[in-house]
Amino acid sequence: MQTRIADRRGKNWPLESRPWTPRGASRRVAEALHAWGYQHFDEETVRTVVELLVTAAVDDGGDHLSVHLADHQEHAMVLVLSSGPHADRPDDGSLLRAVASRGSADCGVENAGDGHRRWALLDLAPPTPAALPRPATPSTER
Repeated sequence: MQTRIADRRGKNWPLESRPWTPRGASRRVAEALHAWGYQHFDEETVRTVVELLVTAAVDDGGDHLSVHLADHQEHAMVLVLSSGPHADRPDDGSLLRAVASRGSADCGVENAGDGHRRWALLDLAPPTPAALPRPATPSTER
């Protein structure tokens, strides 16, 4: 399902909570961002962050989870909802540190009565010209 909300796009995927789900979810998010015209974002960062969030949701032990994606002004918000145990998870702090260390602009976890919400804000701005690979220049020596 895809929805347009004012000046941002949104997409979501209900998924089974299985060991292979994190990789598939990260692929779907990257494909959606490319389809929306983001061509120069750090795909490895996006995929790694999504996999971390979804892996934590799978570890909650519920049968289903959902991944939600929205964009706004060269940023993407990824939200993962799960319906696992309703207690605070002691490893959420390490999850947030891992997500932050992978390059998310912001991230968080909310434990609610109906499950867990984990999210990350990702920068989609094109790399600066200095970070882009330089084309090879032909040698003038003979």
